[in-house]
Formats: sequence, structure tokens, C-alpha cells
Amino acid sequence: MYTVIGNVATFQKGFAFKSKDYQKFGHRIIRVSNLNKDAYDESDCIFIDEEKAKAYAQYTLNTNDAVISTVGSWPTNPESVVGKVTIIPQSINGSLLNQNAVRLRAINGCTQEYLNYLLLSDEFKSYIIGTAQGSASQASIKLEDIRKFAFDLPIEDTQNKITHILSILDSMILNNKKINDNLEQQAQTIFRAWFMEYVPFGGALPADWIRSTLGAICSCELGGTPSRAKPEYWNGNIPWINSGEVNRFRIIKPSEMITELGLSKSATKILPVKTTVIAITGATLGQVSLLEIASCANQSVVGVVPNAQLPYEFIYPFIKANIQELISHQTGGAQQHINKQNVENLPVVLPSEEVLKEYVGLVGGLYAMIANNCFENEKLSAIRDSLLPRLMSGEIDVSNIVI
Repeated sequence: MYTVIGNVATFQKGFAFKSKDYQKFGHRIIRVSNLNKDAYDESDCIFIDEEKAKAYAQYTLNTNDAVISTVGSWPTNPESVVGKVTIIPQSINGSLLNQNAVRLRAINGCTQEYLNYLLLSDEFKSYIIGTAQGSASQASIKLEDIRKFAFDLPIEDTQNKITHILSILDSMILNNKKINDNLEQQAQTIFRAWFMEYVPFGGALPADWIRSTLGAICSCELGGTPSRAKPEYWNGNIPWINSGEVNRFRIIKPSEMITELGLSKSATKILPVKTTVIAITGATLGQVSLLEIASCANQSVVGVVPNAQLPYEFIYPFIKANIQELISHQTGGAQQHINKQNVENLPVVLPSEEVLKEYVGLVGGLYAMIANNCFENEKLSAIRDSLLPRLMSGEIDVSNIVI
């Protein structure tokens, strides 16, 4: 049946909650900046009083609801992009939706799962971005344009078979993410025990360890951006990331690609695999990630490059454990930031070579498994995304599948 989204979904715009009502605890409010496809960033959540929240029940988010951001930037920052689609996870069930987004729930013979996959498809993504209007920093999408998206809706039995196939892949991806979360916690716990609580050393800092600063041991590199006015600097073969990518658990693909000329004519530098990257300004200030690819970065990112003296297995959890100390040095007005010197001046105690070798032998395998799972998820996501349009168009016949 050929139809449009407006016929098979209800729409609820978010509410413009007032900043005077914000508090540190209470009923969670979800903003567009908190959402990223099927997860949320709880580091910057806001709340309102539980009693006040009862008056806004119509803006409640339930598990598996679809949310589309209707205001944001053009598709350059994955965290604030206009038209971003998020499927609400169980962890934020019952939260309230803030302004600049719309909630969609399936009706009239369309399953919620099928609607969600439809909204996540490249076809819908291309369509909805094509309707966006406004400036580069502030684009918007009309609800009417979302409603007009036309597609072929199969019978419910076929919908269920299609979503069953896709959900198997999503379950594998989710399982790898859960494993990685556990591995990350293990590695961070071991780091704290060894280098913050000194458990293997009787609970005291060994006398032969050397007090220093991060910049005295490692190279700390500030990124840069080739001129956007020079098309010959872009779409080359050198990976480059913006600070929004640092929100990701691990960085396994670039934001964009630059050319050799763009590299040579800008302040950016190629950061090697396993460089710890820190976002030093704006909404992503204080985010930390690990490069699993060699990549350049923009001027809002500092990369701490590992070496023989200090391996990434130490640098990455060290930065994670000391990020609050780093961002305590932030300055600026509306755009708070830290700088490369703050990173370089971060005090560090350098363990003995023997201790570092033993520690790396303990956690190295954990970090290797995390990287393998991240790349495995990238492959699974690519398979799912390639199957999605073929399943929904009927190119792949699912009539003989039994579920």
C-alpha cells in the first residue's frame, strides 16, 4: 500500500521547558543534544520537579518511540544535526521531550519497529535533509514535510519479517556495545587500582616513580581546519575529525577527508592510531575518546600521542580519570574552553618501566577486544544499512521466512 508517514504515525512536538524550572535532580528532560540514534548522553541532562512534570504528560517518551530533531545544524556535527533520528532506549523511558524535536508513534497498520527502520533509512534521511531550510548553523524542518514522505507499506506480516531480520543484526551490535562497556569498566578499574590507589604496591606511591607533566613525556598536538574556501583542500584521502566525533566511544571513521594540500596548508596534523583525543571547547568540552584510525583533527581537539615511555593503555584512562581536573581550568565567556597548555601541564607520575610493562600485559587484551568489537559493529551496521533499502523495496523476498 503506497502511503505517507502522516497517515501511519501520530506527531507530538516537544515542549519549550523554561530554564528557571531546571534542577539537578527530578524528572528527566531530553534535549536533542542528548540523543544519538539509539543512545543518550547523560552527562548534560536537565531535570524538572516531579510534581511539575505531571502537567506535561503528553510530552512523555516511551521505549521505542522515534524522535526527529527539527532544528539544528546542517549534517556536519552528528550530535546537533537537523533531521537526526533517535529511537528511544529503555534507559530513558518516561522522560519528557524538549523543544526542537518531534515524537512519532505508529498507527493504522504500521508497526513501530517498521516505522523506526523506515525513519533510519538513507532514503528518508536524504529526503528530510533535502527539505531543511535556514542557515548553516541553524536549519529547520517542517512537520508537514515529514508527514509528506511517501513509501510503500507492506502488510503487517511482511513488516514483522523485515524488522526481525534487521533486529537480529541490531541485537548483535547492542551485545557488542554491552561487552565493550564491561571491558571499559574493567580497564578503568584496573588503572585506578594501580595508579591512583596503588593497590599492588601496598597502597603507597612507589619511591622510584617520577613526578612530571604530561607534556614533558608525550607530544600534545592541537588540530586545525583547512580553509573551507579552498575546495582543493577537501575530499582527499586523509581522514579528519571534528570535535563532535570525540563524543563517540571510539573513533573508527572520519568526519570528512582532506587532501595532502589541505594538510600542508593548515595547522592540522596526522595523529597516529591510539592517540587519546580531548575536545577542548564548546558543547563537547571535556569529552575524551581514542583514535582507532590515524586521523587529523580540528582546532577544538587536542591529541595526546603515545610513545615508548607512556603507552596509550596508560594515557587514555589517565585522561578519563583526570578530565575534571583539566576542565577546571576552562576560561571564556559564552564559549568555555581549555587549551593545549592545560593538557601539557597536567601533572602525572611516571611509573617504572617494569610496572608499565606488567600493567600493559594485564589491560592490553581488554583494549584490543574493545577495538575489535567496534570494527565488528561497523561491519554489522554496514550490512544492516545495505539490507534495509533492499528489504523495504521488496528486492529481497521475505515471504518464505518463518518467524
